Amino acid sequence: MRYATIVLSGRYREIPHAGHSPAARLADRHAFCYSEFSATLHALRRSRTLKRALIECREDFLPGYNSAAEAIRRDLVALRDSGVELHFYAPRYSEAALYIASGCNYRYIAPLGTIALTGFGATFVFLRRLLERKGVHAEVFKRGAYKSAADGLRSDSLDPAVRRQYQEYFDVQQREFNRTVCDGMSRSISQINELIEGRVLHDTEAVEQGWVSEVISLEQLQQRWKDSKTRAKQLKIRSRGYGRGKQVAVLAIDGAIVEGRSRRDPLMGTAVGSRSLVQQITTLRENKKCAAVVLRINSPGGSAAASELIRHELLRLGERKPLVASMSTVAASGGYWIACAAPLILAERTTLTGSIGVIGLVMTAAKLFHRLGISFHALKTGPFRDLGTPVRAMTADEKQLVDREIEYTYQRFLTLVAASRKISVEHVHQLGQGRIWDGAEALQQRLVDEIGGLPQAVERAAAIAGVSSAGVRFYPQHKPTLLERLLASRSGNALLSQSSAAFAPGMPAHGYCAPAQLAAAFEALRREPLAILPQALYSTLHSTLLSM
Repeated sequence: MRYATIVLSGRYREIPHAGHSPAARLADRHAFCYSEFSATLHALRRSRTLKRALIECREDFLPGYNSAAEAIRRDLVALRDSGVELHFYAPRYSEAALYIASGCNYRYIAPLGTIALTGFGATFVFLRRLLERKGVHAEVFKRGAYKSAADGLRSDSLDPAVRRQYQEYFDVQQREFNRTVCDGMSRSISQINELIEGRVLHDTEAVEQGWVSEVISLEQLQQRWKDSKTRAKQLKIRSRGYGRGKQVAVLAIDGAIVEGRSRRDPLMGTAVGSRSLVQQITTLRENKKCAAVVLRINSPGGSAAASELIRHELLRLGERKPLVASMSTVAASGGYWIACAAPLILAERTTLTGSIGVIGLVMTAAKLFHRLGISFHALKTGPFRDLGTPVRAMTADEKQLVDREIEYTYQRFLTLVAASRKISVEHVHQLGQGRIWDGAEALQQRLVDEIGGLPQAVERAAAIAGVSSAGVRFYPQHKPTLLERLLASRSGNALLSQSSAAFAPGMPAHGYCAPAQLAAAFEALRREPLAILPQALYSTLHSTLLSM
């Protein structure tokens, strides 16, 4: 017998990096890429000799939102139901590991390993007092009582409505976890609650109570299989896709949305650029081998203008080919804006979506620049020439102008959602105002059409296109350069380790002083209507201010 190993390691991504610098792509080469995971499962299903799979879950596995673990588990269950025996191994079990393991035939834990659950939640960052101490003021414009993306800049605590909506979302995640683990492992709610309330199960206790099958090291397990003539086999997969026949293209929007090229944005980190994506959409529209397109969205939103550019080009693509949207871990705000281009939208049960609302931010830092000994004098021919400048406070007329722009953008958001979902603008406003929804609630509210993951979206797209056997290709695609291949080699590891630190999320890049990076962040916010979730805004700004 042969078996294959599937490794769960690194931070969750939809596809490998494309469109960023070589060092940034190589620094992220250890990420968990869902596209490669899907290709691996496809190869396993097609194999005639592989009837066993070892799922190795490492300590650094970070699926992020629970919907990522939901997608991975569902795909593994489908593999199990096809006749492949699944063995799950983890040195220790947290929520994500236990959730995925509940869909496997056997579960193993390392010696001295533990099962420790903490529940679901998030810590929200509030920078108002830090901004004040640094001489920075955030002027916030927003539409939507629940639109909280800028609350961390204008307040010291969560608004009651915002606190309530996020608590409801975390409760949904907990209920989904409880239901799935109880069904998959024959557990009870009381047993799960006991662990959440502080009970830690050590290795032998986990076996005695039936949570796992055995205490064993990974090397011992592999040696046991080797002694019983069960050999490991390396699967040959193509990260760009799998299968043959007419092509269903999976176009990933993985990251915050910005205008221009895909890049690392000074404010939002990993960013999908509208210009880069529009070029890819145009290529797919003209590609005769491509029968249908699945839009795979894993984005908290970003620039409203960039989102509209992408949506507009997707509507043109949809005139020629079937277009289906598949929501991953998060498809909210600008991410939902883009999803509205598709006539059919699928979401995971715990996908974070909605957040139909708009904010605008103008950062002023007159006190900061004065303290640094920097002064300015503006010459202009129009009263609004330097609107949004960080060197002075906004005037009443400027505030009114920006507020009108935010109102206009919000009305456009409501209108396009109403047209896409075939409901009234008034009803969209009731569902919107920046409120988030989980996938199951979004289905009830008609914001999505079906509950399902990427495999189901591909099947639906292929069926609409009339394709019985489709090959899947992932986009955007990036062909490594000679330099990248050299850096990825063993001899290039030292060079990579030295260079990759400059691209760590939330840390100032090497070669930039804090004031310069802060100025770049201010420029990114200047008059820009944003459709974005709060988590995407603060890490870089926070770390930059602390370093000053």
